Amino acid sequence: TLYFIFVLTQSTKRFLKNIQNQALFIMIIIATLLVASTYSFRSTIFHVISAISTGYQIESLVNWSGFTKAILIILMIIGGTLGSTAGGLKLNRVIVLFKSLFLQIMKFMSPKKVFSRKIGNVLYEDKDVKAVFNYIAVYLLILLVSAAVFMFIGHSPVDSLFQVASAQGNIGLSVISNFTVLEKTILMFNMWIGRLEIWSVLILIIYLVKRRF
Repeated sequence: TLYFIFVLTQSTKRFLKNIQNQALFIMIIIATLLVASTYSFRSTIFHVISAISTGYQIESLVNWSGFTKAILIILMIIGGTLGSTAGGLKLNRVIVLFKSLFLQIMKFMSPKKVFSRKIGNVLYEDKDVKAVFNYIAVYLLILLVSAAVFMFIGHSPVDSLFQVASAQGNIGLSVISNFTVLEKTILMFNMWIGRLEIWSVLILIIYLVKRRF
């Protein structure tokens, strides 16, 4: 919505003040600076933006270092802004997570002080924060279990996490060229559950199990 507002009304200030857009630009800048020291700027900026949005790639990432793959893994897990077609956890949830952790630390340091739970223009209540934490926990659990299967098959930890994070975030970047039937099945499940944002799939699975037993 903000992109349309920016284009139609030229409201640059409103566009740049949005906390998700700010976080998105900061992530792109930091990740690009970290990776560009090793690879060309063109390739770096393309794949950094791709990792949090579309998933296109213009060269093989197989021989990229473990560090640069780790940067892309983090970006794929975080994902794009809320309401976008990008996958991942979505920036809004990640911002709520870090703001909540920060407030918790501040409460320990100043127990009598009252801190605002407002993020941007939204005030988050306990139930909202709990829902965010639950979603992130389930998302990461599924990702780690799937990656563990890839590691058991014989792939390196970094490549396993990369491939699963890409599938679950519906990104499309790849560092593995050939897949077994089991690997394809796992990645298809990750893509499916990641696209539908987990809860609807878990509800369906629980419903089918309850009907069966």
